[in-house]
Amino acid sequence: MKKINLIILSVLFIAVGSAFTFSQFNTPTPSNNDDLVEIEAGAYNVDTKATTVGWIGRKIAYSHNGTVGLANGVLEFSDSGLSGGSFKLDMNSIKNIDLTDQKKNAKLVGHLKSADFFSVKDHPTVSFKITSVEKKADGDNNYKISGDLTIKGITHPLSFPAKIQSKGGEVTASAKMTFDRAKYNVKFQSGSFFENLGDKAIYDDVEMEVSLVARK
Repeated sequence: MKKINLIILSVLFIAVGSAFTFSQFNTPTPSNNDDLVEIEAGAYNVDTKATTVGWIGRKIAYSHNGTVGLANGVLEFSDSGLSGGSFKLDMNSIKNIDLTDQKKNAKLVGHLKSADFFSVKDHPTVSFKITSVEKKADGDNNYKISGDLTIKGITHPLSFPAKIQSKGGEVTASAKMTFDRAKYNVKFQSGSFFENLGDKAIYDDVEMEVSLVARK
């Protein structure tokens, strides 16, 4: 499976399948099923400060990792469970956390924001809108989320697994997602657009991990 270096993403959301290692990011501590309560129907606004979106990118010889902020988001619940939602990532908030050299760090972040990657000046947000939700049959608060991911004004469908829980009036959700950056015209050193890149190739599959907190 392909992986991408120097790139984040998602969304989207929700993002959001992962070869990521995210020990450096805070994720909701799984609760015992005995502690879970039924989620009351209604709209739950995402706490953008408590929510984390992590990214990592790999090449043959090295990798980089960082975060991107959530601009806004909402989860919608019906009496039968999660029914919809939408999210936006603030692409101007892209950060790298593994490079300690400030000049190298700034150069990488600037490159990610450039037309080589996400063209943040013209496309300051990435969005994901849920189109369908499938509750998995394992009885462990697991869902299959499907929706539309929009990057650089280009929209494609995306599906990924997510775990959604509720306790004390607070909803937590964790998700991993993988999308093909070539579909969104993110061309830099992509084998889908250029030949004979050798070890300079940056793989197309982008993986992200989201840890989300929402309240009514």
